[in-house]
Amino acid sequence: MNFSRLKTKRLRIDEQTTVADMAGNIRVFISESRLAIGAVLGLLGTYYFFTDRLGGSTFILASIGTFLVLHLWSVHGRGVPLLPMMAVQHLLAYGIPVIMANEALAKYPRYEFSSAGVELLVFQLAMATSWYAFMQIISPCKPVSYTLTILKRGGFQAFRKLGLVLIGFTTIYQIAYTSGGLDPLFNALPQGSYPIFVAIQGAASMCGFFIGALGVGSGDIERSFKIFFWVAFSVQCFVSAASLLLSSTIIYIASVMIGLFWSSGRFPWKYVIVTLAVLSFFNLSKHEMRMQYWDENTGEMKSYSIQNLPTIYTDWVNASMTMMFEPKDETAQERDARQTLADRVNNLSNLLFVIDAIQNGHFDTLNGETYEIIPPLLIPRYFWPEKPRAHEGQVLLNVHFGRQDLHSTYTTYIAWGLLPEAYGNYGPYIGSIVLGIALGIFIAVIERLTQNKAVLSLEGFALFALFLGMATSYEMVASVLVTSVFQSIVSICLAVAPFVDRTVHKREKAA
Repeated sequence: MNFSRLKTKRLRIDEQTTVADMAGNIRVFISESRLAIGAVLGLLGTYYFFTDRLGGSTFILASIGTFLVLHLWSVHGRGVPLLPMMAVQHLLAYGIPVIMANEALAKYPRYEFSSAGVELLVFQLAMATSWYAFMQIISPCKPVSYTLTILKRGGFQAFRKLGLVLIGFTTIYQIAYTSGGLDPLFNALPQGSYPIFVAIQGAASMCGFFIGALGVGSGDIERSFKIFFWVAFSVQCFVSAASLLLSSTIIYIASVMIGLFWSSGRFPWKYVIVTLAVLSFFNLSKHEMRMQYWDENTGEMKSYSIQNLPTIYTDWVNASMTMMFEPKDETAQERDARQTLADRVNNLSNLLFVIDAIQNGHFDTLNGETYEIIPPLLIPRYFWPEKPRAHEGQVLLNVHFGRQDLHSTYTTYIAWGLLPEAYGNYGPYIGSIVLGIALGIFIAVIERLTQNKAVLSLEGFALFALFLGMATSYEMVASVLVTSVFQSIVSICLAVAPFVDRTVHKREKAA
């Protein structure tokens, strides 16, 4: 079938809708968009080349790798779009600092930008090559899934009710927790139980918003559901962001974006623009707000409740408005502490840092140490209260390469990203090749083993948790990514497993 001649369409979601159905829509979207994407990247690359933009070579090489990956997957992709997502993620994480002319890049010599660009291109090519090879080797899975029994009784309309329940329950949970109503429960639980509840609540929120977004994107729901969905979404984002940590809010935003995109076949530009604008506004004064509301000894939010939220947000809005319209002279330390949203998406500085540390600072590589600690981290803290931190890989990198001392890592985490971590472990080229091959094989295995699984199934929800975790992993090291995704998948499987039946699907997909 020639996908390039097709148009994306809204999917009618039911118990027979498979991952391959979703993938077909996304393949069409990429096929229809790749010429425009190539033109934009080509024009930007040409402009940066002739204007000698700092980091222009990095942007050009990353763009070439990303375009090749998108083209390859649009022709040969059959399942979950992990490969193009990872390619686009790396283009953004390493290209935005160049586009925004991030000041943090100025301290690195120009020749290191070419090295960074080559590492990105090698990584993209290694990932794409290994993915393609294993897509030919691995056979597609059988069209059998563990589908929720509620679908058999009432179809997607009944399943939509499950989404409503999850959204409603997690919204009530957020409000009750913030108001202190759950404190007696958590105080009575054994040590190590709280992270389990957090993981379950996070997984339930992700799934609820994903189910709801599938309904909104497909157009198969009434207006009252849409109103409830957007109100609950706003409330959860409002409450979770009050801790002045935006990570959980970003997870909710990403869950909805994926659901809207997968079901409608159209990228939700309006939604993304609005949410990015709101995030960018509040991110402006996040540092000032943390100085006011965080405990300076623990580095955590001081006690607050629902009653305090209006005050917190009033102060936050006023601080951001001041930052926008009444700029003040800042010291270098204050400027570094205050980051815009674009400043946060800056893996290029991390890659340049480790390239400079190894090539000019003569630091030794870690030879895989940050990967060796991953298996023990998968043991629940309930069974091992003294287990290392999930960020232990990040800590090893920062302490080894002199970015932090061990004491400072207990109050501040400096992000790295998968590619800088691989470079820090294995050095030039080898790190990029090892990471690219490992990710390519993993993505191909997941894509083949899930392409004929139902979206609304145990496997489908586990796959969604994996996709969401990898989509938001741009600044994570492997240990953080693996443990967070593992917790989400286990939580989803434990919650869903008692309510599923083995189902054979009628619409088997071609290989």
